[in-house]
Amino acid sequence: MTTPHPVPLLDLAPKRKTPLSLWNPLDYLLLLYWVFFFPQAIRWYVETFGKVEYKREDQNWRSFLRLLRADPVQRNLFLQGLLLILLASFALSLLLQSFGVYVNWLGVVVGITVGLAFGMAFGMASGVEFVVAGGVAAGVAGGVAFGVAFGLAFGLAFLIASMAALGVVLGVVLGVGFSVDGGVAFDMAANVGLGVSSVVFSVIGGVAAGVVVGVGFMAISVVFDLVGGGVAFGVEGGVAFGTGFMVVGMAFGVAVSIATLMLPDFLLAYLPALLLGKNTQQPYKLSSRVTALALPGLQAWLLAGLQSDSSTALKNTDQLLRYSMQFISVVNAIHAWLAGLSEQQIYAEINRLLSNASYDRDVIRFASASLSAAMWQNSMDGIIYLPQKWRDKIKQRWDSSPRLDTPAHAACAGYWLMYQADTAAAMDAFSHNRHILHGETLYQTARTLDFGRKAENLQNVVAWEVESNWLDHLTEEPLRPQAIAVLRRLRGVSREASVAAVSYSKLNRSAALGRAVSALTELLDELKTICPRLERPMVREIAEKWRDILAREAGKAGQQAISQPVENPFVVGNPVTGQVFVGREEIFRRIEELWGNSAAQSVPSLVLFGHRRMGKSSILQNLGERRFGVHTIVAQFTMQRAGRLQNTGELLGIFAANIHEALAAKGLTVPEPDFAAFEHAPYISFDRFLAEVKRQINGQRLILTIDEFELIEDAIKKNTVDAELLAYLRGVIHSEPWFVLALAGLHTLEEMTADYWNPLFSSVTPVRVSFLTWEATANLLANPYDDFSLDFTRDAIDRVYAHAHGQPFLTQLIGHTLVRLYNQSVFENQTPREARFSAADVDEVVERPEFYEQGYYYFQGVRAQAQTQPDGQLPLLRGLALADGSLSLSEWLLAAGLEHAADEAIQTLLQHDVVALTANGRYDFAVPLMRRWIRKTENRE
Repeated sequence: MTTPHPVPLLDLAPKRKTPLSLWNPLDYLLLLYWVFFFPQAIRWYVETFGKVEYKREDQNWRSFLRLLRADPVQRNLFLQGLLLILLASFALSLLLQSFGVYVNWLGVVVGITVGLAFGMAFGMASGVEFVVAGGVAAGVAGGVAFGVAFGLAFGLAFLIASMAALGVVLGVVLGVGFSVDGGVAFDMAANVGLGVSSVVFSVIGGVAAGVVVGVGFMAISVVFDLVGGGVAFGVEGGVAFGTGFMVVGMAFGVAVSIATLMLPDFLLAYLPALLLGKNTQQPYKLSSRVTALALPGLQAWLLAGLQSDSSTALKNTDQLLRYSMQFISVVNAIHAWLAGLSEQQIYAEINRLLSNASYDRDVIRFASASLSAAMWQNSMDGIIYLPQKWRDKIKQRWDSSPRLDTPAHAACAGYWLMYQADTAAAMDAFSHNRHILHGETLYQTARTLDFGRKAENLQNVVAWEVESNWLDHLTEEPLRPQAIAVLRRLRGVSREASVAAVSYSKLNRSAALGRAVSALTELLDELKTICPRLERPMVREIAEKWRDILAREAGKAGQQAISQPVENPFVVGNPVTGQVFVGREEIFRRIEELWGNSAAQSVPSLVLFGHRRMGKSSILQNLGERRFGVHTIVAQFTMQRAGRLQNTGELLGIFAANIHEALAAKGLTVPEPDFAAFEHAPYISFDRFLAEVKRQINGQRLILTIDEFELIEDAIKKNTVDAELLAYLRGVIHSEPWFVLALAGLHTLEEMTADYWNPLFSSVTPVRVSFLTWEATANLLANPYDDFSLDFTRDAIDRVYAHAHGQPFLTQLIGHTLVRLYNQSVFENQTPREARFSAADVDEVVERPEFYEQGYYYFQGVRAQAQTQPDGQLPLLRGLALADGSLSLSEWLLAAGLEHAADEAIQTLLQHDVVALTANGRYDFAVPLMRRWIRKTENRE
């Protein structure tokens, strides 16, 4: 078994340890050597010693001057370039003059100026290194050439010489100067295409110069002969002489062009490499820097190294790409190497290629696309004499797009398209290799990036979490772990956006969005150091786009710290008023439909009915503060405050006294009710009082709310209040449309058993107050007031609704207990916890004995109501509590121990929202917590 020879490591980089000095003559010689024989060194010099990076997107004189002021190294390099142009041009001109060549010094100055302007103009696109390389090459070549040209003649000979000089300048600048930027200006590496373009351009320039000179000389000769100018040649001689000059000029231009580009390459690079042989790397170290001609044996040497020791060989390819012009040899060697890899090796080796040959991305492109086709297409751009349409049509003859016909081609195409930020096309290319190692991960990466770039709103950012689920299920070691880590950070942002999207707390939604914006800002700040170059532009685009979207959603970013106990917004027992009263929008919409917005409109009175603790009193007390407060005066009264009534006049006097207080609060003055007059003539006194009220309110509406209105019946039964009172009230609301009654109680008027309620039946509209919807429950819990600093997960809201089924009192009680326990844990026990309640927190609350102690009035109220007529309600509740779930009618009656039908009792329990009929025709508690309470109390009893 033979051991492969170790691959020697190329080291083509300059060995300079310190910056160039303005005062050291040897540094000027080194710089001159770099310009003509090692132009890549100038780029290395700026990258190594420069302090400020030149941003090419800001290409103008001001930014260039700012760069020179900010960076002393690049400023000195620029000054050295200017001095070198002057010194080298004049030195070479003097040398030529010493050999007998006549030099016109005005021509030297013109040439230097033209060359310097040429270099400066192109240098603005790339930076100081380009100015120096291009400017020195063009300035020196142009200065010498123009000096000689001016010295030859100031007539027709100048045209020929100047065109020859142009060939020299273009040859030097295009063939050498542009190599500083690795072909960025023309989007081609190592100037292969540029070399072809320069040859074509110079040859055509030389030919064109000969034609122009020849034809011009013929025309001048003919004109002079016709006007008797005394030219000895005559017309025929002028034509012949001009034709001769045309032929000579064409030949001269072509010869100069070819000599300019090919002869130096051949003598200085190709010939030494050929003579020294291909088994040594030394020819490659010098020769490769100055020639685009493929050096003999280099491709085979690179391929052998890639096949035996790819790690070292790829470092060599990077050296050649950075510090040579041997792009063709490198591309061909890599192409042949990739073609011989197995499918399972492809992505790992290409990834290593990216890491080692990161300087020139085109090497990845042409590992898939045709290099020769791209060269021919690029050469067409250099033929400026042809119309653009012609050139575009000719370029269509070659196809330089990435190929997908082999796994290696598809892999390289995917990487190249990622470099071009064409994630959709990259996804398509990677899709061809999903079956091979790392293929699925790269495909998913491209797909996820493409989806993230298309985000336009919060929902798109949230959806990205689902699109990136694959990140949590990677079964292989990532090929590009840094890229995966960055994607996971974006996934964290998407999760915060998801929290914000489902959060019902305004404060916590803003906090989640603020955290997401902060995370994106941090990611952008660190992106250059944590994200690979391949994915970086797309990740930057996503992060910036998402940050704008989330910032708009958040309004303000940042997380609010909770530094003191949270004010408990949940009210237990008492009516809820003001800002913390939320979740009854559907009731107010119904009332608004009945009453409208015009105070002059005749509207019905109403009765709010529903079971205990449903929030009827809260609705009454918020009427004036909601949609009816502008042109409406609300007088609030509850029959529980009436005490022990003596007569009807006393009750009407109490009504009048509450109306008087309501008017006074609005700044309206009416006489206080005279209770003695009310006792003597209750109905007449109340009529007089209302007449005075009508004059004062001036077209406004008056609403008298009477809570717990069933207590009026108790007073009637005790003979302290006349049954005729109800008929009287009906007459008032009929005759005075500005006077509206709003009653609240457990029953509708139709449920009241006594006949004396009948007069109100046709005049009062019932409005049922039942359970809160899920949405209202969520709004009540998460947004009790604008800056409520605690939050509920969706699961927590679901669990509250599952336990209380939207019963307002119990929902408030759960929320109140949660906030109390949070404050106790964080501020009393000093136990930090998340400012968000989970389903487990809710379950813990409803398991606490004190929860049922605080909810006693609700639970006992239901039980007490079930002990009234009709009979059988309480046994039904006990029987239902014994079951773990819903029961059929027969099962329920059996569990309740009732042998006969209990239809009336069941209908009462249904009407009072104690039990509910399920979708499958079975019966269960409307509020599941009622089952828990009955079980607990029955066990104690």
